[in-house]
Amino acid sequence: MITESAMTVLACLAAAADDRSGMPGHGKRVAILVGPTLKALGIKGEEAQLILDAARLHDIGKLSVPREVLVRARRLTATEQDWIRRHADRGAAYLRGQPGARPMAEIVLHHHERYDGDGYPGRVHGERIPTGSRIIAIAESFDALTHASPFRTAVPVPTAIDTLMSGAGRQWDGSILDAFLKGSIPELLEGSPSMD
Repeated sequence: MITESAMTVLACLAAAADDRSGMPGHGKRVAILVGPTLKALGIKGEEAQLILDAARLHDIGKLSVPREVLVRARRLTATEQDWIRRHADRGAAYLRGQPGARPMAEIVLHHHERYDGDGYPGRVHGERIPTGSRIIAIAESFDALTHASPFRTAVPVPTAIDTLMSGAGRQWDGSILDAFLKGSIPELLEGSPSMD
């Protein structure tokens, strides 16, 4: 397990990556969303903490992506898309080299896989995608939809939910999406947890 001091340093680096990409607080918000989903799924203890930590750090690999690519408002070129797609590999590689962070690497590596196998970097599908990665993929997508970025305007929560539901079984694991909708969304709509 990672030490508290090491996690603090890594979380600061991940926050810097979020800032560089024009989405300050993204990793923190994703971790907040993941918590109630874990509870709804009955995932506790060390496994839950591992997934929460990976959620905070999932975009740390964006530190290796040129800032102008991260904040580009127009359609990305093929080369620029490749830069973006490599952030999962680079984040995982970085975590593999940090004492105690290695168990998070596989979760971070696969957080952009799709349930139908059309994601990246490994085109892994279904339950071959680590559970933590499938959970983070949903929370990350929800946060990206509901918060403005340099290349996207925010949508209302009901629109974000409709988008997630339309991708159940294709982009996202339907059973985990159900847990997200039952666990995280009610807490969000009731004003807890704070998403600021």
